[in-house]
Amino acid sequence: SASIHMGNAIREIYQAFEADRGNHPGEVPVIACNGSEAMKDKYGTNYKPVLALVKWVARPAEMPDQSPVDETEVWQGEAPAKQQATHVPAPQPAPATQPTAAPSTAAPAPAASAPAPADDLTTAEF
Repeated sequence: SASIHMGNAIREIYQAFEADRGNHPGEVPVIACNGSEAMKDKYGTNYKPVLALVKWVARPAEMPDQSPVDETEVWQGEAPAKQQATHVPAPQPAPATQPTAAPSTAAPAPAASAPAPADDLTTAEF
């Protein structure tokens, strides 16, 4: 998809940055997007940006040379181990139950009668 191609373009320009940054202390890279290239994949045709490291410039004074994140806030561990999936058997149908009482032959109780309609809304019960 397009997000995969974008991620690949960023990874490639970062590799170019890493390879050359030791030659440019105190400088930052200028990156340009020089268009895009069509990429055919299982989703059809998507486009990957063409990124280029154009030049290195002196780091602006407004751009501090330190991380905005404290080192103690950066996770240093490893990803948790992937847990093995366990098989859970399908539920079994409940056993057939026997009726506990014989059906009643008594006549059903008469239904309760509805209250008589009110003559006006001021005395009606809701």
